[in-house]
Amino acid sequence: DWRRLWELASRDRSLLAVSSLSLVVAALCDVAVPSFSAAALSAVVSSDSAAFSRALRGLVIFSLGSAVFTGLRGGFFSIAGSRVVARLRFKLMCNLLRQEISFFDKHDTGELTSRLGSDAAKLSNVVSYHVNIIARQSIQAAGGLAYLFFLNGKMAAASVGGLLLMSGVSWLNGAFGRWL
Repeated sequence: DWRRLWELASRDRSLLAVSSLSLVVAALCDVAVPSFSAAALSAVVSSDSAAFSRALRGLVIFSLGSAVFTGLRGGFFSIAGSRVVARLRFKLMCNLLRQEISFFDKHDTGELTSRLGSDAAKLSNVVSYHVNIIARQSIQAAGGLAYLFFLNGKMAAASVGGLLLMSGVSWLNGAFGRWL
């Protein structure tokens, strides 16, 4: 339940805000890097040392920006995930301590320790990894698509059309596979 997950994570709003901002900046830097790589290559081919210097400077700045903000993003999301797991384990332990003795007769010790250990750690992956990766990929896809439309609208439209066609074919393939 996403609402309950947000209740556990809401104490770390500022940490999640910084990690989300780092995520956006890192994704935008990642989107900008290929443009500077292409500009540097074009400058080498045309023997334009001033353009090469500008492109190389942009490439270094955006690559470093990507590295720094990717590190911040990963670190802050990891800390937030660990804090959520710690709060969840604390709540679970408090609830276990409130149980009657008969509860422990009905439930296996291994089951209870599994809930405290591995199930809580899986929740950490949702906060620190899965949400992080989905958001990063979405921002990079949107930024890349916007940049592609900026460069050449017809080529971008053809790419989106091909993507939609491949998505449809993949969906049909999956439906056929499930039917079999």
